[in-house]
Amino acid sequence: MKNSNDEFRKGRCLECGAEFSGRKDKKFCSLTCKNNYNNRRYHDRKQYREKILAQLSRNYDILEGLLTDNQAGASLEELSMLGFDSRCLTGFGKGNGSHECCSCFDISYYRTGSKIFGLRRTESGKTAMKKYPPVRISSALLDIKDDGKTK
Repeated sequence: MKNSNDEFRKGRCLECGAEFSGRKDKKFCSLTCKNNYNNRRYHDRKQYREKILAQLSRNYDILEGLLTDNQAGASLEELSMLGFDSRCLTGFGKGNGSHECCSCFDISYYRTGSKIFGLRRTESGKTAMKKYPPVRISSALLDIKDDGKTK
C-alpha cells in the first residue's frame, strides 16, 4: 500500500510563488500560472532568436556591401561603427597561423584581432546563385488587381 505522503507534497508555484499542495511533480498552483509561465518562456526564446537573426542579417548586409565595393577587408573598428558584431557568425574555424576563418552564411573571411581580410563568397553561394537566380517581377504582374484580373 502506498503512503499518502509520497504522492502529495507542498510546493511553491514557479510563476506567482503561491504555496500549494498536490502531486510531488506539480510546479504550478493553477492552469493560468502554468500558461503564463510557458508563454513568457516561449516569448523570451523567440525574442532572443529574432535578435540574433537580425544581427546576422545586419552583418551579412555589411559584408555584402564590402563585396559589392570590391573591398577584400576592413578594420573591425570601422565595421563595428557600421553595426557589425564580430561575435555573430554562422561558421568558425582556425585558419593559417593566428587567423580565424569565419563565415556569415555564404560569405567567408579571415579575422585577426583588429581586422577582417580575404573576404569572398564561398563556392556554395555561387552555386546557389546559379541554381536559384534572383526573381524579376514583370510589369504585367504588378498590374494585377486583387480580383486576379489585369488592369
